[in-house]
Amino acid sequence: MLTLEPGSAAVLARAAGAAALVSARASVSWPGRSPSGPAQGALHGHAAADRAGAGYRPQFDIAGSAIAEPTLPAAASAPVVEVYMLGPFRVFANDRAIDEWPHGKGKAIFKYLAAHRARPVPREVLMDVFWPDAGPGAARNNLNVAIHGLRKALARADADHAFVLFAQGCYSLDPALRLWIDAEAFIAHLQRGRAAEQRGDTAAAMAEYRIAQAIHHRPLLVEDRYESWLVPHRQRLRGGCVELLNRLAEHAFDQGDFETCVAFAHKLLEVDNCDEQAHRLLMRCYSRMGHVHLALRQYHFCVDTLARELDLIPGPPTVALSRQLRQRQAI
Repeated sequence: MLTLEPGSAAVLARAAGAAALVSARASVSWPGRSPSGPAQGALHGHAAADRAGAGYRPQFDIAGSAIAEPTLPAAASAPVVEVYMLGPFRVFANDRAIDEWPHGKGKAIFKYLAAHRARPVPREVLMDVFWPDAGPGAARNNLNVAIHGLRKALARADADHAFVLFAQGCYSLDPALRLWIDAEAFIAHLQRGRAAEQRGDTAAAMAEYRIAQAIHHRPLLVEDRYESWLVPHRQRLRGGCVELLNRLAEHAFDQGDFETCVAFAHKLLEVDNCDEQAHRLLMRCYSRMGHVHLALRQYHFCVDTLARELDLIPGPPTVALSRQLRQRQAI
């Protein structure tokens, strides 16, 4: 049976209707907004491709929990909500930017619920994450105030819909929302790429990896770099990004497309400038392109970076490759 915390009676009817839903996996009708900047534009284009093609169907939320299929279709009147978490945090509801967030923790709570949307989040978990030093009474009061402010901010986009539900002591985003989250889309395309590789369809795998790479243009919630609850999620997404960039770079190298390989290898170094494998890949690419001086320069970049960042020297494979380059051996 659904129960609501004090002050939330206005969402009772909406919550009761949505309680039977498990996930908001409905096709998102993308608004006609022109996102700003090349990264947002590419992301918007890939989302449209999702809608027209296989569809954006995430199997896991950002926290890695499985998202069940919906038991009921989302209502056509349910708000379209787009959440950008890779890079600066942005939310659009019915093509309206949510810019006026409440003071306090309301915005942070929305981020947490979006990252863990596969299952309701117990009230006590939110209290512990956001008010760890407060007593139970004070933490609960702070949470109620934050949720009230959050609902008020979201209501500016659609006053007739409850975006945040409370049921059996837990909070969640309304599963009836037609929701698109960029980090979930990244995970979905990464998974589809892996599946394509397993069935031997390399071309399909590389296409999925390219889309995923375009989506993951910045780390998760860059403005919240010191939030401890984000650390495992950020690491999981970063690991997936490194995996697909390695596969894209290796495939380009094997195809003799050295310029593309160089571009992906540089992106790997943007993620981790101490990645010796990426440095070696660049050295090989430059050598194959006839630019031995650039290959040796990359080796010196590697030496300097490892010394500065880790107080280390390159490993034997990297040193051996530099010797081959100096001796003008074919690599």
